[in-house]
Amino acid sequence: MTTIGLYTDSDIVGGAERSMLNLAAAYRGEANLVVLSSNTHFLRVFNHVEGVKSTHITARSSFRHAVLDHRTQFRALGLDLLQVTLANPFTSRAALLGGVLARIPTVAVEQLVLPSRRRRGRVMKRAIAQLQAATIAVGSGSADELHRFFGIPRRSISVVHNGVADRPFTRPPIGSPPVVGCAARLEDQKGIDFLLRAMAQIPEARLVLVGDGERRHALEQQATDLGMADRVEFKGWLDDAGAEIAAFDVFALASRDEAFPLTIVEAMLSGTPVVATDVGSVAEAVIDEVTGLLVPPGDVPALVMAVRRLLADSELRDRLAVAARAHAESNFTDTVMAEGYDRVWSQVLA
Repeated sequence: MTTIGLYTDSDIVGGAERSMLNLAAAYRGEANLVVLSSNTHFLRVFNHVEGVKSTHITARSSFRHAVLDHRTQFRALGLDLLQVTLANPFTSRAALLGGVLARIPTVAVEQLVLPSRRRRGRVMKRAIAQLQAATIAVGSGSADELHRFFGIPRRSISVVHNGVADRPFTRPPIGSPPVVGCAARLEDQKGIDFLLRAMAQIPEARLVLVGDGERRHALEQQATDLGMADRVEFKGWLDDAGAEIAAFDVFALASRDEAFPLTIVEAMLSGTPVVATDVGSVAEAVIDEVTGLLVPPGDVPALVMAVRRLLADSELRDRLAVAARAHAESNFTDTVMAEGYDRVWSQVLA
């Protein structure tokens, strides 16, 4: 039986890592999947995925030794294909090179695509990509950015959107006061500071934030400084945010940068209308005025206007929510994602 290793060296369980979990849980192909990680906490998260084994990968601190350690362990596992999930373009280089040196077809999944500030970083990224068996982006916009930032040929990049499980939710009627919510890591990338500034101008609504991160204290202080601490609830990290997202009247994501965020798809599948910034591949899910509302990143007045439109117009909310669910069911479930990866793996192995 073909054995495929799914690897990450991330020290957090964010959207990229949750996509790996969703892929492993939804896969119904003929290959045997093995989850590989240097993060023992992440491996424990996988323990409940039936039929998927996990292996702890260790490596020394120097880059050269880390490459050799990865090569040795990948060889010992007898992998037929190695898939490395990158939280950003500059991570997991030791694993990618280790897989290549072990003569294992190696696939990189590019999640958040960011430009390199240094020419050396761009050159190394492009060189490693040429050694890989395949490059996968989580959206067409992300694939275009890989080509623009690093010169990776666009025709060589496959697109497989992130996906989540489709579960039934019961949408509650809009409450009083209405709830605008967001589920995201509390970091600069997610633009929660912009969302707080926008919600300060919408006193008729509450804001619920699901997630945790290094910016939590600063964001709590910002809410106090804006005089809205009594209207903001910090829920912290939840293992399953889906039910919470389904209870929001509006889901708002004000990210500065994105790849293809899972929480937007969770909102779409649960029937929660979405406002999001037009970054990364977000527009492939949130089609402006069709499946949600898009605003420019950093544009607080536009964010205020979009949220207010949805809160005030029940017909608009319902129309966008129905179209969003249909779009997500067809394109962004975990089963659709798993089938997309299976097609790429088959092409590589052939």
